[in-house]
Amino acid sequence: MRRLRGYPGGRSSGSGLRSNGATVSNRAQFGTVVTPSPELLARLTELLANRGSVRDAAFALSKWERVVSQIERGYRGTLDHYTNDVSLRSAIDVVSPQLVDELRTEVASILAPLDQRFLTVTSPLESQGWTISESPLCNRVPHVVSAEFNQNLQDLEALWAAS
Repeated sequence: MRRLRGYPGGRSSGSGLRSNGATVSNRAQFGTVVTPSPELLARLTELLANRGSVRDAAFALSKWERVVSQIERGYRGTLDHYTNDVSLRSAIDVVSPQLVDELRTEVASILAPLDQRFLTVTSPLESQGWTISESPLCNRVPHVVSAEFNQNLQDLEALWAAS
């Protein structure tokens, strides 16, 4: 397997996924799930819907938890799927400044443990100007990815090198 410039890589995890050698647990513990207040869900839903991202904040928050869990187990989707998956988290970052302080603090407390887990199992995207999302947090790639995802990154690297 070719090593990507700027990315550790190459070792197969035995499940069709590739690893950079980082230890990835089968499933990290989530800890205490914080139930968002009705006020947060209503306002966040309104902001996300106005942005055209998603029509339900509860879905966006639970989807981010599922995406992080998938990444912890080894991301099996393509780069396109991953970009779509992290776009929900990015959308929350984009609209959060429009929340009143109390709701912004609440959403941050819900997302902080998920974001920490995400940071643990991903590495910064090292590109030549290409980004995955509007959110700096989401411009990262999983440590363990499918062969197709890895090929997607290699194809992009070739495009970056040619430009």
